[in-house]
Amino acid sequence: MSAGTGGPDEACGRRWRRPRNDASTIIGMQSPVAFGVIVWFATAAVVASGYGSGGVLDWPVFGLGLALSVLGAVVLLLAPRDPLAVGATVVVAGLPSVAVPLVMISVEPPPAIAFGVVSGCVSATLAFLCVRGRVLAAWIGFVASVVVSVVAGLFLTGTQAWLSSEIPGIAVLLMSTLFATIIRPAAREIYALRAQTLREVTEEAATRATLTERDVQLARLDEQARVLLERIASSQVLTEADTLRARLLERRLRDGIRAPSLDAPDVVDAVWAARERGVSVTLLDDAGDAARPEVLAGVRAVVVEILSGLDAGAAVTVRVSPPGRDPFATIVIREGDTKRRVDYHVLRDHSVATVGLGDGPRTGDTPADVRK
Repeated sequence: MSAGTGGPDEACGRRWRRPRNDASTIIGMQSPVAFGVIVWFATAAVVASGYGSGGVLDWPVFGLGLALSVLGAVVLLLAPRDPLAVGATVVVAGLPSVAVPLVMISVEPPPAIAFGVVSGCVSATLAFLCVRGRVLAAWIGFVASVVVSVVAGLFLTGTQAWLSSEIPGIAVLLMSTLFATIIRPAAREIYALRAQTLREVTEEAATRATLTERDVQLARLDEQARVLLERIASSQVLTEADTLRARLLERRLRDGIRAPSLDAPDVVDAVWAARERGVSVTLLDDAGDAARPEVLAGVRAVVVEILSGLDAGAAVTVRVSPPGRDPFATIVIREGDTKRRVDYHVLRDHSVATVGLGDGPRTGDTPADVRK
């Protein structure tokens, strides 16, 4: 499936790669370096085990055991949620009990370098499982791998020397348990404070935008209505031109409330001029803040074009549709007994089509940012 369309596999990949706000992020477990360490370890394990002192007797079986150990580390890094998802926890904690006996039957007893490499990988993986919030599961996985190595050593190799390579893992798990106990609560507090800061910044920005818009509206009202209000307050006689201006001003203010997405200088001027000529203009905006500014620019251009060609007695209704509706905007024009409608569509290929204007559909490419 293409990257443009996406699909279940892509969505699953995004879910597993989604950044986690936990202690694992602080220590770099979500960085490319962590995966580089796994690759480096796997390479070093193969090289070290390949020497004569490595003790590998059956490379395919040993390779399978090593691969299972590395798989547990990969799942640990990629799996979502905090604490680690239950399914991934079972995999990471359970793989050592499978990998250890495979390695035991494929290397020489007593355990040489090859077995020490895999047991070290198991201990490190279970230690980082503690960091991912699954301390109990990590200890269960460790104990299970020790029990398996004891039983397998007794029945498959006749020696318990394997324990000498696994017991040191207790110290590693103790340190990781202590680390998780201290760092995980601190990490939660850090990310909670960051989320709170982001919320406060967002609220502050919204408040600032509201105050700015209020100041703009007050300045506009002061500019347009002050002279008229002063004449009314001084009990001066209003002329017919003053009355017309008051009506136009009232409608202008109403447009700013009912159709904020169309509140642009070119549209305001065109609507004012059309109303002065005796054209009835109604502006409606059902999209609100969800309206797409880049598409609205085209709608405004069409509105200005239509209004500039209308004479007294005509009536125009412009409506921006709610989000997700088609057409994006509708313009209905009445001239005497004639009624026509102009629909503004956003097509699937991200172009736009204005249907009903002039002799027929008019289609053109939009800028690159006119996209859903």
